[in-house]
Amino acid sequence: RSFCLLAKGGSKQLLETRQHVVKNVKDWQNGVWDDQILCEACERGFSSWDSYGFDVLGNPLGNDALPQNESETQAFVLKDIVYGRLKLFVLSVLWRASVSDQPFFSSIQLGKHESIIADMIRSRNPGGYDEFPMVLGRLVRQHVPSAMFAPYRQRTPEGINFNVLFLHSIKIMVKVDQRPLPHILEPVVLRQQPENVVVPMTLHRNEVLTLCECAEIVRRWQRSRERFS
Repeated sequence: RSFCLLAKGGSKQLLETRQHVVKNVKDWQNGVWDDQILCEACERGFSSWDSYGFDVLGNPLGNDALPQNESETQAFVLKDIVYGRLKLFVLSVLWRASVSDQPFFSSIQLGKHESIIADMIRSRNPGGYDEFPMVLGRLVRQHVPSAMFAPYRQRTPEGINFNVLFLHSIKIMVKVDQRPLPHILEPVVLRQQPENVVVPMTLHRNEVLTLCECAEIVRRWQRSRERFS
């Protein structure tokens, strides 16, 4: 809800638009929500993770100005995050999207991974960085910066499955596949460490090409760390 209100800004309502449906515009006051998933007591169990997720990702630090060229695009950095709280926030959003009947979330289907993530949430266990590894991205060069986009599934050229979530200006890729993580993503996977990179991403670009560009951004960031360490 907090991310949706951030997108809503001073408007009275949010408009959900969908292609290929008879009524392709729907009004929402506080964003897309589903009250059939959890009882009130269970919903409260997510509140601390939701609050922390918004504190970290709702107003991420960095320059929002559009870069004039690729060399001006710099990595965003999250410092001293609580890894477990942030990862459980993302997993809980992904799980809620998977079990919801709302059309907005219809592309998210976790299959056999749904019960595994539910157990992690129930036991408050975020797992290691390589269990449902996730990459955080910051959308840049957006023509409609206040828009939020429906989540979807994505498969890399190697056939590895990801689920992609959007939270206002944040894009999150979560691997839901037993095969190894693509090597290019290893440096930017969310971990328990002093600094985590949030990779600049462009919305309407080929994901593989975007990640290749991101690799160069991360290399520049690593070189800058080495100069000041």
